[in-house]
Amino acid sequence: MDRTVLDAFLAVTDDLMACGDVDAYLRRLAIRAAELLDVRAVAVLFADDGVLDVVASSGELGEAMARCEVDFDEGPGVEAYRSGVPVECPTLFVAEPRWPKFAPAAMDAGLAAAHAVPCLNRDGVLGTLTVYATRTGAPSAELGQAMANAVSLGVTVFKERARAELADQLQHALHSRVVIEQAKGVLAERLDLPIPQAFELLRRYARSHNAKLHDVASDVLTGALVITGLPATRPAGRTPRTPPPLPAG
Repeated sequence: MDRTVLDAFLAVTDDLMACGDVDAYLRRLAIRAAELLDVRAVAVLFADDGVLDVVASSGELGEAMARCEVDFDEGPGVEAYRSGVPVECPTLFVAEPRWPKFAPAAMDAGLAAAHAVPCLNRDGVLGTLTVYATRTGAPSAELGQAMANAVSLGVTVFKERARAELADQLQHALHSRVVIEQAKGVLAERLDLPIPQAFELLRRYARSHNAKLHDVASDVLTGALVITGLPATRPAGRTPRTPPPLPAG
């Protein structure tokens, strides 16, 4: 493999690990694709409920041309998305019958060729990687497909990350709720209070000490914190996680 190509794909891999969100990853990938394919601009079109939109581009020209495709509902990206196969137009000079609105707009912008590769995963066509060139001919089909695959891979990875983060958040919220419910029960039994009043004691302590309710509840369960109708206390030898207690009332 050519060293330039290898370096480009190593950089794409680094971007996948380093970027904090999918939008940043796709922007970098579009820029790298334009450099690697040696074309004027690259854009990524993605579908949301079957409606294509521009999600990334290598620059203003790529954004403008992709926006024309979306607005005109025609062009290589739109066609590749609908067909699920690569679309090549090595010369826009003969493409006006095919794309009566997009082809003239692209030539007015100084473009001579346009191509698109569908971005696929197991669910079908996600969108397209669309290439705009100022000279006739076609870039490497293999490299174009490889970059489109990198788009699909990146989107899939970020979706899985989001699912995992959501699952972690839900698990943490569930655990926190269980701890708080248990602490309410302990206080209610210890002080012979109704559950709502026991919960209010927990909340009052947390607010007055600028502490998280979950942390206060956890300390109650472990015995590190004793809340009564009097000032809250901690057993000897325990290091408090919150400031010295204030009167519960």
